Amino acid sequence: MNENSYVNFGRKPYTDLRPAPKPIIPFFKPDGAYAGMAANDLDYQMRRSAEALEGELAEAGEARVIQLALLGGEPKHSKSWELYADGALAASGSAEFALECFHCSGTRFLEVCREAVAANAAPAFSPREHELLEAVRGIARAEARIAASGE
Repeated sequence: MNENSYVNFGRKPYTDLRPAPKPIIPFFKPDGAYAGMAANDLDYQMRRSAEALEGELAEAGEARVIQLALLGGEPKHSKSWELYADGALAASGSAEFALECFHCSGTRFLEVCREAVAANAAPAFSPREHELLEAVRGIARAEARIAASGE
């Protein structure tokens, strides 16, 4: 046992009296070696939900570029998020709000994102414009990686 797994009152160790965290209901259930870690990673589940929304909209003929920005905190433990649809801010919220969504249902966060994009709907882009926006997103991702590495 590690030092955080029990509280020692005198000679008799008592189990930790803090309530156990509620498990999240994953939207995407991965297979493979990292399945357990990814299933309980809030940031991973939020990113997969945004990717699924973008795929749904593309299949429905409403091609949109959906981006989820995870803000603050450590790399895998963000404090807040912002959802962008075609470059415009569609919604934002705290990590606690997203966690509550995943406590309710694996698809609740996806539903919130879907509603936000629908409420802030701009005219759909042509397939060519959609390709260009995806290319710009890839360039921005590469620039962010370069900036993070310090090169």
